[in-house]
Amino acid sequence: MNRTETGGRTHFPAIRLSRCRIGEEVESISIRKGIFSDGRPFIEETWYEDIYMLTVFMPPSGLKADDYFVLDEDLATVPPVYEEVRDCLIREGYRPWLFVDSARVSICCCGADDDRLLSINIVLEDGALISGIPFLPKNYRE
Repeated sequence: MNRTETGGRTHFPAIRLSRCRIGEEVESISIRKGIFSDGRPFIEETWYEDIYMLTVFMPPSGLKADDYFVLDEDLATVPPVYEEVRDCLIREGYRPWLFVDSARVSICCCGADDDRLLSINIVLEDGALISGIPFLPKNYRE
């Protein structure tokens, strides 16, 4: 996904999930869209398929993940990528406890060269979802 800079502000194109959702059927619990503080769009989805999951879709532009981008590869196994994505999401207000166990997080690459996305998948504890703990960043805006 290409980004452009105008007047010191980075602009990212809108996210098109159709590039990442080929033949996938999941039971969505909620879907929320917003823009992070750096102007990066995101889509957050909580869903269930045998386990509860939180997925955050966002462009990798400007992150180390863009340098390592390979379709269908899990970049969570690359420490600098995992750490940067984790730190980015925590900085945007996601709760640090979501990232305590890196084995419960995957960072997948999807899309095409001109429309790259990261799919950050986090396994949730059943109780966390039921208790209504918010996952959405504190500075969330549509």
